[in-house]
Formats: sequence, structure tokens, C-alpha cells
Amino acid sequence: MNYNDVNFSNLKIEFEKAMSKTLHGGDDKKIHGYSWYDLNRVQNAFKSYSTKISLYEKFEPIIKHTNIRSMKLEYNGYGDDGCLEGVELRDKDGMEIYPSHILRHFYMKIGHGENVTPDNIFDYHLWDSDEHTQELKNYIDDRRKYLMDMEAEEFATMDLEDWSNGVIQSILNMGWSLHSIDNIAMNGQRGITLKRVQSYVYDTFTHFDTRILEIMYPKVRKNIWEDIDEAFYGMLQPGWQNNEGSQNSFKVTIEDNKINLHLNQETNVRVTETEETRVVLDDTLQKRLKGFIKDTFPRKKSWETPVLDISLKKDQSKLKQLHDFITNMLDEKIESRKEVE
Repeated sequence: MNYNDVNFSNLKIEFEKAMSKTLHGGDDKKIHGYSWYDLNRVQNAFKSYSTKISLYEKFEPIIKHTNIRSMKLEYNGYGDDGCLEGVELRDKDGMEIYPSHILRHFYMKIGHGENVTPDNIFDYHLWDSDEHTQELKNYIDDRRKYLMDMEAEEFATMDLEDWSNGVIQSILNMGWSLHSIDNIAMNGQRGITLKRVQSYVYDTFTHFDTRILEIMYPKVRKNIWEDIDEAFYGMLQPGWQNNEGSQNSFKVTIEDNKINLHLNQETNVRVTETEETRVVLDDTLQKRLKGFIKDTFPRKKSWETPVLDISLKKDQSKLKQLHDFITNMLDEKIESRKEVE
């Protein structure tokens, strides 16, 4: 799919030709009255509609297979970039859900290759935030020092893979278990991810750590969390990530198998214009859209996907029809909307 295309269920909208013509035609170049800026706004609007309509499907596995009944995500802008900065998960009683495990990753050389020295046998970034990780860090620091104090001839002849096995066993004896271990043949090293049950609350989710979420909720595929992040990211106002200081949040609550979506978006930083919207989403959106598309854009063959091209004059009226239908359908789901100065 072209990046500029917008996909709905059984329908694709093409923007590439129109955007290319206006982009390379100078500031005043328009197609059917649309400048490149206008097309970009229309594209973003349709992408937002598509995301909201398909959002319920993304949450279905979470509704069925987890104890999560509330989710809050925060996206903040920074000068040239922006990202997901906070994830808060809660159960039906409103209690926060914390990561079930501590995960720590490091690399260890298992062979004498070029430029392998006692100092670079380990490659790790271990946090010092709790006694268990501090104990682990101290142990690895001690093993590094042991190698560095060794005579060069002795180090050159030692079996690093066998020594690595001993190091791993000692770490397991400290109460850690292996989440994953991979020998990386290209550079003669081993990638090790350690796992330990979180014995007390100290860690929180700052992002969708799919490794831990897969442990906690094995029936929810990894890509579900990534798709939700991408969907919310795509719903934000264009340019939000360049607005240093902008703060945006999405809160989802699950009630009676429906998704209540609360959006709080800042559209300007110096003069803050915030819109708060509450939308109730369920599986009827997809069903209604499929019915509309089937009636309005009949397919000659069952496997064909109807295509609307915004650069074609003959498709303009159908695009307006689609826009009006989706707008009205989503407006029915909006329970509240307010602007906060």
C-alpha cells in the first residue's frame, strides 16, 4: 500500500496522484480546488476516521483475554520529535496494573575475535533502581574485573563460551531465570535477556513493553499493542510532535464490551487550545460501514476492492458521500465534546 493511501474495510482512497501534482506544481497549484495543504488535511481526516472505526477490533483481544478495563496513554511533543511517554493500565476496581516481571538484557562475547578484550566481554546497561538489579550489576562488574586482572596469555587461551555458561548459571542461582538467549554468530556474542518476578511494586509502564505484556497476557498477540500505539499516534493533530511542551492523552475505559474513548489534544502550545472528546465505540461501526460501502460502491467481482481517487473528478461526489456518512456515524457516538482554553 502506498503511504498516502487510506484504507477502510473493503475500500481504498488514493491520494498519491493528486498530492504529487500539487506538490510539484508550485504554491498555487490546485487540483479540483485542493492545494497540497488541503489534500493533507483531507487525508488526515480520513485516516482518523479509519482508525476510530477499526479501533474496537484492536481492543477485542484485550477485552476478552486481560483484566485491563482502563488504559491511559500520554504523547508529548519535543522540538523535533514526540513519543509515547506514559502508559497507565487499571483493572475493573480501578487498581493500577504494574509489570509482572523485571527484564534485563545484556550481551556477552563467547569467542576470541578481533578486538575482543576483557574490558568489552560484557555490553550491558543495567539499572540501579532496586536491590536485585544492583546485585546483578555488582556481579557482572566483578566478573569483568576478574578478566581484566588476568594475565594476557591466560585470557587468550580460556574458553569464553564455557566461561559464559558458568556466568549464566551463577546468575540463575541468584534468582533470575532466562527469558531468552541467542547466540549471534556474526560477531561471536550471546544476547541474554533475564527475567525475574517483581516481588514488590517499583516499576511502571512507560511504553508498551511487549516482552512483559506477552508474559502477562499470552493470548494477546504482540502486534495488538503496537497497533493500538500506532492508531493513537495517527489520531493526533498533524505537527503535534514538533510542538515542544504539547501534551496529549487518550483514555480508554471498557464497559459492557464497548470502548469509551476520551481524547485530550493540544493543538497549539503558546496559546493552548485543548479539545476533550468522549466517543463510545463498538462493533456496529465496522458493520454499518461495510453495508454502506457494499450498497454505494458495488464490486464487479467479490474479491475486488473499490478504489476512490481524489485526483479524479468522477470520484469527488462519492468521496463527499463517504465523508458525510462517516462523519454522521461517528457524531452519533460522540457523547461529549468541549474546548478548554
